[in-house]
Amino acid sequence: MRIRSKTILGIALIELSLLSLLVIGTLHTLRQSNEDELMRRVSLSEKLLVASAKDALIAHDFATLDDIVADMLQTGQFVYLRFIDDEGFTMREGGDGELLKRAFTADKSLQETIDDNIFDKHVFVSVAKINYGEVQFGISVKPLDELLTQTWQWAIAVALLNILLVALFSWLLGSYLVRQLMVLRDASRRFAAGDLNYRIPIKGKDELAETTETFNNMAGQLEMSHQQLFSEIAERKKMTEKLQQANTNLAHFTNIAAHHLQEPPRRLISFVQRLKTQLNSELLTKDAAMSLMFIEQSATRQRALTKDIQRFLASENPQGIVEKSEFQPLLKKAQQDHAQLIEDLNATITIHSLPPLMIDKPRLYDICYILLDNALYYHHPDRPLEIEIKSESKAKKNYYYFMDNGVGIPKQHYERVFQVFERLQINDDQNRTGIGLALVKRIIESCNGRIFLQENISGGITVVLEFPQIIKYNKS
Repeated sequence: MRIRSKTILGIALIELSLLSLLVIGTLHTLRQSNEDELMRRVSLSEKLLVASAKDALIAHDFATLDDIVADMLQTGQFVYLRFIDDEGFTMREGGDGELLKRAFTADKSLQETIDDNIFDKHVFVSVAKINYGEVQFGISVKPLDELLTQTWQWAIAVALLNILLVALFSWLLGSYLVRQLMVLRDASRRFAAGDLNYRIPIKGKDELAETTETFNNMAGQLEMSHQQLFSEIAERKKMTEKLQQANTNLAHFTNIAAHHLQEPPRRLISFVQRLKTQLNSELLTKDAAMSLMFIEQSATRQRALTKDIQRFLASENPQGIVEKSEFQPLLKKAQQDHAQLIEDLNATITIHSLPPLMIDKPRLYDICYILLDNALYYHHPDRPLEIEIKSESKAKKNYYYFMDNGVGIPKQHYERVFQVFERLQINDDQNRTGIGLALVKRIIESCNGRIFLQENISGGITVVLEFPQIIKYNKS
């Protein structure tokens, strides 16, 4: 699949997902609001009917009931209306004859109106807990369904138009990008073939134009170096035999240098061509799988770095509501997220009572997760891992201790581990970016706190978090 197709498909899928959520949410809200309004009208109608017909029902005033039936039907709100006395006798009724002939069954909710689009309701007329009769009536919900159907049709039409416009824009953008990349590809081929005088025309002022300009500068510098070297070789041919031998060696060196300078573009082109051929193939070869694995691993590493850098840059500011946040629930969640590793290591984690901290929960969870993750990862292979988390208050400050009996940290590195991208062990997992403790330090310092290390008596390390009991956040 080409870049243009990927661009169109990706943007279209995103747009379709967002529009689907928007349309469904809007229709749901519209239906709910209309249903609520209808239920409110039904409730008011019940009260109105009881108030207007109560005396007439008690007195068996048929004339008044006839007037009430006529007046209510003229409002257009009711499709039928029936008054029944306490013995079940129909005193007066009016409205749709077909609806009046059928057996009355009250609907408990709007969902029961699907078959006939009529919301059937009844209300008893009673005084001092004595029943004098019943009022049965029906309200049509067909206008509500028609409104929702019309709204749905308009929403679908607008969504389809939006998707078509987005697809058109994506196609134009993809075509532009593919066209520029093909220009770079062709130029690289000519350059690799030895055409050092070729330059790519620069169009526009975007990032692709900057890339093209960089390529041209590289070609110019290499061409200048190439010409300079051959000029020196030509001059040295006029020297003595010793100098001629030196010139021969220099020419050999120049050829090797030129070959190596051309090698990176050639290999890049070869890799792109091979990957392109593999992606167009229906069968995924072993080489293609290896290439894709390399790309995936590199992308995963880059994504992890980017994500942690973003987290690091954003860590100074609250990510939610700043409130009294309890450690225990977030520590429990961090334990659940490491459940398999804790079970594999047979680790023992003891959490004592910890005072709450005035901080937003997302950043407090980051602190708990990173410190627990480090303690688990750097466990000692020769003893069961024990982690203890406790606190104490003194001098108007709260101290939180994360203690473990792992491999520990040499004292000379106590400050270094809080620097960005610092990893003391060279053979660390490549997915570990070395930002964790730096991120924790940044969060704590934004709360006017402090983090430092202490040696653990039983081996391992103790990470100490120091916070003032009244926190004032640093302004970024």
